[in-house]
Order: sequence, then C-alpha cells, then structure tokens
Amino acid sequence: MAFLAAGSKRRATTSGRAGRFVVTVLLVGAAGACASAGSSAAGTSVGADATLVVSAADSASIASDVTAMLRAQVQAWNRGDLEAFLAGYSDDPTLAFVGESGVLRGKDAVRETYRTSYFEVEGEPDDLEFDQLDVRPLGPRAVVVHGRWTLFQPGFESQTVSGQGRFTLVVQKEDDGQWRIIHDHSS
Repeated sequence: MAFLAAGSKRRATTSGRAGRFVVTVLLVGAAGACASAGSSAAGTSVGADATLVVSAADSASIASDVTAMLRAQVQAWNRGDLEAFLAGYSDDPTLAFVGESGVLRGKDAVRETYRTSYFEVEGEPDDLEFDQLDVRPLGPRAVVVHGRWTLFQPGFESQTVSGQGRFTLVVQKEDDGQWRIIHDHSS
C-alpha cells in the first residue's frame, strides 16, 4: 500500500490543513496478471495494441501515472482552477459523467456541472480529497479506479465535511500519452 499526500495552498492558508490527498493504491493484478500470463487469455487482444495481461512492473507504473493525474486534479481543485482540474478528463465527446442528475456526455457538460455546482458558489469552494483509491489496470491503456471523495468547508479548523461519496472511473491512456478519465460515476 502506498500513501501519498498533496497539499492545498488555499486550505493550508485558511485552516492549517496541509492537504488531504491520502491514497491507498492497491495493485491488483500484480500476482493475478502474472498468474494469468500462462492462461488461455494470455494473448487475447482488446485492441490493436492492448493485451489483457499487464506485468507487475507495468501495473505499478500505470498505477503511479494514474495516481499522479488524480493528485494533480485534487491540487487544481483546491487552488480553485477548474480548467486544470478538467485536464484529467478526456476531450472525447463520448466522455460520460454519471451523477445524481443522470448521464452527462462530453467535457463541456462536465465543465458546466462543476462550474455551477462547485466553483460559482457563494464564498470559497470546498476543498477536495480523494482517498481509498483502488487502481486496477485492465491492460496497458485502460484502468478502473474506485475511490472515495470528500469535500471540506474552507476556513474551519475542525475540517468540517460538507460532502462525501464514492466514485468509479474508467481512465485511458490517450494518443498523446496522457491518462484521462473517459467515464466517471460519482455518487
């Protein structure tokens, strides 16, 4: 298990909390992928360049890269930078965000939801934390991530929780080599 921390400049100056990005990364498939390497699925392709088997070393590298992308999202959110936060989402028009209001398609719809629900609110937006992350590589270019999000009210020394829930992400490595979210189900 790996624990990572990322600071919130805004939160650090308003509440003394040095940041809340505590991540538990579970590398599933390190043993499972190696064990399945000899199975009948070992050469099965999901696409032209993706196989179902990912080595333990590749799993660790993929999990590290995806976790870094998520850490950058938290840092962007906590400094109030919506566009930098959205850089973690794909520009693909099939991007899906599933939440309380149903399924949204495309980055513009996701941007509008975050903007009106979290960034254009009275007072300072809440600080974000992701934790309990479980990063599961499905292949060299696809990952499923499960985790928990928590929002904290800024300016409160007691770090008052204003919202909390679970999320499941499908993240893909795009042609430019960057990992981006193509499906986000948050509740």
